[in-house]
Amino acid sequence: LFESFVGSIIASVALADGDVVKVMLPFWIAGAGILASLCGYFVVGTKEGASQKDLLFALHKGTLVASGLVIVFSAALCATLFEGRESEGWEIFGCIVIGLLAGVLIGQVTEYFTSYSYWPTQSITDAGV
Repeated sequence: LFESFVGSIIASVALADGDVVKVMLPFWIAGAGILASLCGYFVVGTKEGASQKDLLFALHKGTLVASGLVIVFSAALCATLFEGRESEGWEIFGCIVIGLLAGVLIGQVTEYFTSYSYWPTQSITDAGV
C-alpha cells in the first residue's frame, strides 16, 4: 500500500514537466490526505457488542469523513496554488475528485463482494453447507 502511495506521488511529479506548482501539489495533497485520515480515525466508533454491520458502518463513516475533507483540502489547495491559472487548477481538482470517488467506489464494491455481512459471501457459505 505504501509503495503505491509513493508511486502515485512520483508519477504525478514526473508528469508535472518542471512546473513548480504541479510538482508541489501531490505532496500537499498527500499531507492533506494524512490529516483527513486522522480526522476520519476519530469519527470511527461503535458501542460495546456491536454487530459486524455496525462495525462496517463505523468504518464507512470514517472513510466518508476523510474523503470529504480531502475534497475540501484539495479545492483549497488548487484555488491557492493555481492563482492566475484557475482554469488549470479546477481541471486538476476535477481529476482529484474523480480519482477519489473511483477509489472509494472500488473499496465499497470489494467490501460488498467479500464481506460476510452481505449476500454474495453468504450465498457461497450456504451453498457449501
